[in-house]
Formats: sequence, structure tokens, C-alpha cells
Amino acid sequence: MRRFRPKRRGPRKSRAKPKTGWTLPQLARLAGITLRTARHWFELEIVPRPIFLGTATRYERRHLIWLVAVRRLRANERLQLPKIKARLSALTPQELEAYAIADIPAGDLASALGVQPKQVVHDIGPKAYVPPLNVNPDRRWTRLDLAVGLELHIRDDVTLPVIELAKKIWSLAVYGEQKPAAPVAPPPADTTAPPAQPLKPAQ
Repeated sequence: MRRFRPKRRGPRKSRAKPKTGWTLPQLARLAGITLRTARHWFELEIVPRPIFLGTATRYERRHLIWLVAVRRLRANERLQLPKIKARLSALTPQELEAYAIADIPAGDLASALGVQPKQVVHDIGPKAYVPPLNVNPDRRWTRLDLAVGLELHIRDDVTLPVIELAKKIWSLAVYGEQKPAAPVAPPPADTTAPPAQPLKPAQ
């Protein structure tokens, strides 16, 4: 007599190993570039290519380091891609990573690379710095006391124009619309004029 095995209920467990790494869209977002730019750099082999596995292709930490280094060198020195590849290829892996993560701000990129971001202190006014606020786990902030009940919060990864704006706001809160004018010194004495003659008594 033929025996029938009971049917399994529910989906079967996959035997495939869990994928590690990032997809190309995820990698481009972390590196701060567009998906089209990332594809272009890989096609030109400016960045080392991974093993192609179709939709299962995953990118590792070294690919992210390369993308960040290329973006930084292109932005700082305005070099062409072939020269960038030659410059970065001459570096050791340790030198390449040190260049890519130098002064990296807090955020998704620092978390993905496992890098402790450098704490930035904005020197805007005297005794302006206080310990950062824990507003967001991915961001650190500097708090400035402008007046009683008035504070200005500055994130550590802001751009230079934002820092200049913060300086203007701080100056406005301290000095008002106009800075106090310096005292006006009296005009110097005229040493070229002849000395005054004493008056003669009337006859």
C-alpha cells in the first residue's frame, strides 16, 4: 500500500545564505553621489568592480571607501577621472581609507563605515560652546545662549555659509543692529598756523 506524506503548510525556508553588503542604489546614497555617477565610475573602472552576480550583486566597505575618496578628490582638486584613479591607486589601503574618512561628519556614512566622527566646535563668540545636545543619535549640536530664554543650535556638519550666518545672528544678539561706535578723537592741533599775537592795550 502506497503511503502519502502529509503536505507541508506554509512557505518553505530558504536555504540561500543571507546577503551582506549594499546594493548599488544604497551604496550611491551613502557615498553622496547619484546612481548614474556610481554606475559611470564602475563602468570606467575608476573604482574596483565587485563580482557581478546580477541582482544579487553586493558592494563591500572597500567600494564605499573608493567612492568617497573619488568624490572628495574630484571636489577638492577638480581633477579628471583618469588622474584621480592614478592618484588613488598609488595609495596603500590604509592611506586611501585615511583620506576618505578624514573629518567625516556624523551621519549614515560614518555609521556604515564604523567611524567615530570628529566632534566639531564652532568658535563663534566668547564662551559660546557648551556640551552638544543629544537631539538626534546621528547628529551632534552646539548650543549658543543668545539671551535669556533664547538659544541658537548649530549642527556639526553645517557648511561655511551657515557658520557665517550664525556669526551674524550672534553679533546681532550681542551688539544689536549696529556695533557701538568708537569714540571720536579730537582733531590734531594745526602746527603750521602762525602763533597768535597778544593784544596791545588801547592808547
